[in-house]
Amino acid sequence: ELEARIRHVLDSAKVPGMGLAIVRHDSIVYTGGFGKARLAPPLAATDSTLFRIGSTSKAFVALTAMALVREGKLSLDDKLSDRLPGFYYRNRWEATDPILVKHLLEHTSGFDDNSLMGYATNKPELTLEQGLQLDSATHVSRWRPGTHVSYCNTGPAIVALMIERIEGKSFEQVVQERWFDPIGMRTATYMRPDTTKFSVASLYAGNPPAVQPYWHVFIRPAGSINANAHDMGAYVRFLVGRGTVNGVELLPATLLERMEHSQTSSAARAGLTPGYGLHLWRAADSTGFTWTQHNGGVNGGLSDMSYLPEHGVGYAFQINNGDGEALRQLTRAVRAFVTRGLTPSLPELPVAPLAASTRADFAGWYRPLNPRVEHLGGVETIINVAHVTFSDSGMVVAPLLGKARRFVAVDSVRFRRPGEREATLAFVRDDANDRAHGIEDVAGGLANSFGQISALRALGGVAIAAVGLGGLVLALIAMVWGVLRRVLAKV
Repeated sequence: ELEARIRHVLDSAKVPGMGLAIVRHDSIVYTGGFGKARLAPPLAATDSTLFRIGSTSKAFVALTAMALVREGKLSLDDKLSDRLPGFYYRNRWEATDPILVKHLLEHTSGFDDNSLMGYATNKPELTLEQGLQLDSATHVSRWRPGTHVSYCNTGPAIVALMIERIEGKSFEQVVQERWFDPIGMRTATYMRPDTTKFSVASLYAGNPPAVQPYWHVFIRPAGSINANAHDMGAYVRFLVGRGTVNGVELLPATLLERMEHSQTSSAARAGLTPGYGLHLWRAADSTGFTWTQHNGGVNGGLSDMSYLPEHGVGYAFQINNGDGEALRQLTRAVRAFVTRGLTPSLPELPVAPLAASTRADFAGWYRPLNPRVEHLGGVETIINVAHVTFSDSGMVVAPLLGKARRFVAVDSVRFRRPGEREATLAFVRDDANDRAHGIEDVAGGLANSFGQISALRALGGVAIAAVGLGGLVLALIAMVWGVLRRVLAKV
């Protein structure tokens, strides 16, 4: 049934191929390949085909950092300035709120994500330090470190550079020795695989699929790994086994559990247990399960790695296409299979009465505060402006664009969506960032922060954007008409 469903999704979305591994307790119970690793000349995808796993790679930075914590070589509370003297960054709160290792791993440093120049760079010879220097302009804290989450690829790369300095060898070599070899990830590699020796998936985008060039990620620890279904099954088995493989403890379960939970964000301090930890995150779904996971993507490839530690089950799959909707459909299908016969471990939370103070203080308009890239923040503010209203039993968050989401109260300030067994949204007061009334939303695992604004500001921004867009359209029409007039005059 699962294989048939997978093939239907791949065929419908024109996704060429997929690799899949499923784990139950201490066993990899399934590995398989579907479709084509390459369309022309045709090459079938098998469980030995190497796919890109993108940002799923990041957890190996956190795993190594935690191993060094265990050995007393590193602390999550170490300052960036102490670990990498002379490394360029700017944090105007450094005197009172310095950037720490844990901020870099939890994406709470406030740094921008990669620039367009970074994404456009495709040089396999770059060292990690050279890659970080290339994008140094993004190393600027936009808010107090340890408050808002904003996904940032340079954070793990900076910690990886610390690891290189501590261990005296390349990060890739450290991961090979500490994780790939003992876990059993025999063909996983940060570098471009040799297609004469290995089955390697070509990457595709669009419909019909067009071949995409291989991207040599300029900061490899952030998302460069190639792995097959056997490699990923071994990795999930290690995580489900709570850091132990074949009776050998590679990482204590307590340190792995720390990786799975956020501590430095405003969302965590508001009592939301889903959220982004140390390059693993927990996300509650509508079926009652809370998954620990990380997914990833490069141009032409997507991946999903998820597990339920309390049930001892998990999976990983990769596709060689960038179709996000196909990824979501495949995730639903695989999760339905993996959880058959399982009951969520958390009890269903009762609906709590709403406090009058919550209604009075937090109803109204909100704008996003933590854009992934600052220069796109104005666009996000307009697109993701939302209106919050309350009913007797819950709350509705209605964006100007998109579907409204309904929540029920867990207590006076925390809420969950129907079906979830944990709170995923909280109203907060964030004095550290001058935010009197705000929202922390971890419904997808990555925290989104919102600040309350007036209706005039919310709708005024949209009106200004609409006028600007209308002016742009008129200018384009005028340009086209001018060209046509000159052409017609010559005729």
